[in-house]
Amino acid sequence: LHGTGAFAEALPGIDVDRLRSRFLAVHVRHATLSQNQGLAFSHPLWRNSAGHQWYMMHNGFLPTIYRQLGLAESRFDSEEYLRYLVDQTTPADFTRDYLRAKMAQVEPGGSAGNAIFVTRDKAWAWQWYPHDTPWPDYFTMHFQQQDGCTLIASEPVAIPGSAGNWRRMNNHELYEIPFRE
Repeated sequence: LHGTGAFAEALPGIDVDRLRSRFLAVHVRHATLSQNQGLAFSHPLWRNSAGHQWYMMHNGFLPTIYRQLGLAESRFDSEEYLRYLVDQTTPADFTRDYLRAKMAQVEPGGSAGNAIFVTRDKAWAWQWYPHDTPWPDYFTMHFQQQDGCTLIASEPVAIPGSAGNWRRMNNHELYEIPFRE
């Protein structure tokens, strides 16, 4: 499902009980800027870099990231964020220290760079917001391990049969999810 309609309208047509996958991502997006609405701006975004196909789903707003790419203006901050972080980078180099160093170069003005990055062999959940944000709770991601499954969410969700052991991610935390056979 990749489109512009309301998720609530699409959900009844999805047979959730039949889904079988090593990795499932659900990203519901609300565009911060009205000009960034439509299919061209829907997630996941993808980019081929250094011989690797990268996918990303981003929550937050990074209106100054385009400057790190030498662009005169921003077209779509999420696409520019993906490009900024993965261009000429391999999955082996995609570490917490690498991401912290890259984000330290970004000019102030953004709300958050929370994202899920995915390659063929691994996924990463990256928690980032400026230290001076007035809304750290709003921009905090959560994760839970349950029955051999890793769950990542912007907000803890009630899951039937679950004890609800969600843990808040720390700011600048990178959580790796390797895909195993």
